[in-house]
Amino acid sequence: MLNNKFVKNIANSLELSIDNTNAVLRRDYPPKKLAINPKPDISQKLTWSPKLTFAIGVITLVLLVLTYLGIEYQKFTKSPELVINSPKESEVVNQNTVKISGRTTTDAVVTVNNQPITLDQDGGFDTLLEVTKDTDKLLFKAVSRSGKVTEKTVDISVE
Repeated sequence: MLNNKFVKNIANSLELSIDNTNAVLRRDYPPKKLAINPKPDISQKLTWSPKLTFAIGVITLVLLVLTYLGIEYQKFTKSPELVINSPKESEVVNQNTVKISGRTTTDAVVTVNNQPITLDQDGGFDTLLEVTKDTDKLLFKAVSRSGKVTEKTVDISVE
């Protein structure tokens, strides 16, 4: 039985049976069943929030730092570059000195026939090296800080 004062008041004023009035009301307007959903339908739409901004910022920063460290690690572990400009292959030397020039990685140590060569701040070198008539090869050796070695040999003729 419905417990609605409005329906009771109308039934009393019209001198109708309250039970019949309630029955007609239930027949014409059945009660709607309201399903109570313990998990309301909340859309999974992505919304921009300060948390999301912070998370993206942190992830970006971590990726940048890891990329930088990876690049520096590769630089540290790879063999040094060694470019020899002078002397050229099979060059004939008429003096007791030969001009040595070229470039390498800035932090490498360069030796030519076991004689150390000084580098400028850009990794370039340009010097004179004493040779004898017995010298037929110049062995260029660049050693990086990590111990990686690059060697090149240039054949020369001393007259």
